[in-house]
Amino acid sequence: WTLGLLVGNETVANLIGWSLALLLLLLVMSCGKRFFGASVGVWAAALLAAMPTFLLLSTGGYVDIGLTLFVLAALYAGLLTRTHPNRGLVLLSGIFSGWAVGTKYTGVIPLALIGVLILWKSKHPVRDGVLYSGSSLAVVSPWLLKNWMFVGNPVFPFFYSWSSGSQNPWLPQAAAGYFRGLTEYQSRSLVQFLRVFVEIPLKPLGFGGGAD
Repeated sequence: WTLGLLVGNETVANLIGWSLALLLLLLVMSCGKRFFGASVGVWAAALLAAMPTFLLLSTGGYVDIGLTLFVLAALYAGLLTRTHPNRGLVLLSGIFSGWAVGTKYTGVIPLALIGVLILWKSKHPVRDGVLYSGSSLAVVSPWLLKNWMFVGNPVFPFFYSWSSGSQNPWLPQAAAGYFRGLTEYQSRSLVQFLRVFVEIPLKPLGFGGGAD
């Protein structure tokens, strides 16, 4: 969102988010067409476009649309290495995986899984492993360096106790409060799952604090 920040205009940031959503739909269509057929690609993109969450997030400068775009692009390139093994696709997959992590730390999960996909049965596992991990790390390194410079912890807010309290004394407490708020996301029994269909219309504010 650097461009939006430089021009000081939230409309620019929102348009960037909308553009990422459009690119995601086109990528879904392309991926579906290549691996399953043109009709599957069209239907997959249509179903994604009809999701309320997708419609909501694509109208503003939030991170999850970009995360989804970069993860799918990394997966797409990773799948192509199985039929078209070459360094360019491995490098491209690593770049997109790094962008995914730079967008949201949960992107490290697909980064690892896509890395396994690329290395599985690879004819050059060492070369591909170094290329994939190196390009991912190079792309995400500006965010890690920024966190290390400002709070003394490259993966903040994770492991927030490692952060430098002298630099930002309030950040560890804020991060602890954030993770305490995530305790609502815990496992449920099958009976509790079935009760959701009754409780959603009766107690909507009990789910994620509101619209979630």
